[in-house]
Order: sequence, then structure tokens, then C-alpha cells
Amino acid sequence: MMTTTTRPTRHISGAVLSGASELIRELGGAPEAMAEWAGLPSESLADSDIPVDVASVLRFFNTAATDLDCRNIGIMLAARNGLDVFGPLWILLRSARSVQQMLEDLTSNYDMYTRGAALSLQFDEEGAALCWDTVSQLDEDPAQAAEYGFALCVNELRRLMPHFRPRAVQFRHCAPDSLQLHVELFGREISFNQDRNAIYFTRETLNMPMNTANSRSYSLMQSRLRCDASIARAGLNERIENIVRFLLPYSPCTVNEISDATGISVRTLQNRLTQQGTSFKQIKDKVRYDLALKYLQSSDLSLAEISEILGYSELSAFSRSFRRWHGQPASAVRRCAVV
Repeated sequence: MMTTTTRPTRHISGAVLSGASELIRELGGAPEAMAEWAGLPSESLADSDIPVDVASVLRFFNTAATDLDCRNIGIMLAARNGLDVFGPLWILLRSARSVQQMLEDLTSNYDMYTRGAALSLQFDEEGAALCWDTVSQLDEDPAQAAEYGFALCVNELRRLMPHFRPRAVQFRHCAPDSLQLHVELFGREISFNQDRNAIYFTRETLNMPMNTANSRSYSLMQSRLRCDASIARAGLNERIENIVRFLLPYSPCTVNEISDATGISVRTLQNRLTQQGTSFKQIKDKVRYDLALKYLQSSDLSLAEISEILGYSELSAFSRSFRRWHGQPASAVRRCAVV
């Protein structure tokens, strides 16, 4: 299992916004204006590298639902995405041997994705309820986010098990005027104005094997990276850079991890990079260089948080690297971005 870094408390991967711009435009809206109103950097709509504030994401969903008069925008957006919005956590989930193991992995590791919300799995004699809620410090209405998250989960399970239906679904918020889309997705056992947001799974469902089960390693990411047309066409340097960019916010991203992801031994990998006039350290440095600038210019992460995400044990080490890359301190770039 990957060793993970601690994610900033109020932030979440920008991948949660994937597809939002296209959907909002199709519905006649202006996504950039909505993002600005919600407090999201406009770049985050197109660049999943940028961490975004959880409260701003909730505000963005709610603004889109209100301005477009589209009560079901969370469910509609989920239909365009998959569990890969969870970043490297997706590898672990798709590698589970059973539905129960997938849900346990999700709840146990959800804090590597965000600490702006919480998941728990509550068992009883007949099955288990997957419960979700935002943290108490967030005042934004979480209804769209709750439906988005549960729809992602149900859609993914249905890709693996086409006839899957949860035993029951509960939401804290009130029901929409029309339940058609909700019933099509979640089934008829859906209730609103409840004391929790939860999906209930029967014991039979929990015990079902996952069709994608594999060794608990990087095999799924390896398969995905090899099948992704844009990455498959890339040279080794670009391929390694893509993997580093994918893993860095969540993992120490060592050469051994890259070896596992590519299926190339460490020695062979290092030799091939040397032959191409580069090294793993240089590639990792290049990604850090790029992400550091993005985070400073397009997010409200503190310097300490940026340093931690990029895998530095101390802020001073990040500061020295940034000055070496850009010829000025990180604090100066942040001040210019604010101005």
C-alpha cells in the first residue's frame, strides 16, 4: 500500500470539477463566472493539479444548480466521471477483492483525498451503511455534493456489476420536485429529510467479488497508464512525468513506486533515463517546479501546505528549492499572485 502525505484540511483535488465546464455550458451557463463567484480559481476548471477549497466547491455546485435551475446537477456531473477523481486512491479501490473491501479501503483512506468531509461504514446484522457528511466547520449546503458522491459510487459499482442496486439510500436534505433521475440511479428505496446521508448495502452485495480484483499493488494504474492513448504515445520521460504528477500530492513518489507503476525494474529505468540525458530526480524536480508555481498562483494553500504536498520534510528545504528554480522566494510569488 502507498505511504501517503497528509492533505490540507480544507482542500480537495481539482479532479472533482472534471467535466463541470462542459456540462454547465451545455446547460447554457458560464462556468468561469460561477467559479469566480464561488471563490474558485478559474484555472481549476481545466487543471486538476490545482487543489481547491472544499467550501468553494460546495458553493460552486450550489450556484450552478440555482443559476441554471438544475436541481440534479450533482448527479449529472457524476455520470461524466468515475472513481478516478479520487486520484491514487482509485487504484486501491479498484484492486479490492470484494465490495466490502472496497468500501473499507475507501473509508479508511478517505482523508488522503480530503479532510473537508468524512466517510464511515456502519455494520449491522444484515449489511452496512456507507455514511457521508461534511465537517462541522463548513456552512455551505452539501446536498449536491452528497448526491454527486453517492452517484459516483453507485455508477462505479454498476460498471462492475450491471444489475447492482443499493438496498436503500438516505439523504438529509429535502426531496427534489421530480424523483425520476434519483429513482433511475438509486432505486425506489430512497428517502429524504433523514438523520444521515447513507447508502445501505446488503450482506450479499458486500460479499460480491470485484471483477477488477488484482494484486494490491500498482497493477491497475499500470494497466490504465498503458491503455491511455496519450500516455502510450509519449516517450519514457513524458510517461514518468505523468506518473509523478499523478502520485506526488498523495505519495512520497519514490523511484521504486515509479518502477512498480511502469513495470520496469529500478535499474533498467534509471539506465534508460540516463541514456536519454535525464534522471528520475530531474523529472521529479521538474514536476515540483511546475506544481509549486501553480499552487502559489492559483490556490490559497499556505507555503507549509505546498511544501508538504510536494514531499518536502521541512519548509526551509522547499524554500531553497523554489529560490533555485525561480530566482526569488516563494513568498514574493505569492504576494504578486494576490496583487
